[in-house]
Amino acid sequence: MRVASAGTATFEHQACIYGSDRQFLDMAMPFLETGLDNGEPVLAVTTPANLELISSALGARADDIDYAESAFFGRRPSPASGRLPPLLAVP
Repeated sequence: MRVASAGTATFEHQACIYGSDRQFLDMAMPFLETGLDNGEPVLAVTTPANLELISSALGARADDIDYAESAFFGRRPSPASGRLPPLLAVP
């Protein structure tokens, strides 16, 4: 999560093109681990196979992030964006 100058929370979204599990993890893991290291809420949204890769790669920290299958949000993110705020709520 990023904090805007006015003190409001924002979120950062990343997307990538990858050709292998290794390429996916090389992009995803630094992003996810930085969020965890900063004490930010972390949500990984991707395919079930990639969620498994992330969970395995995080090891003991796997339970520290939230997971969602991208199929839940559909193919077009704009209509699904209204579903994100409850998932991003800071405890």
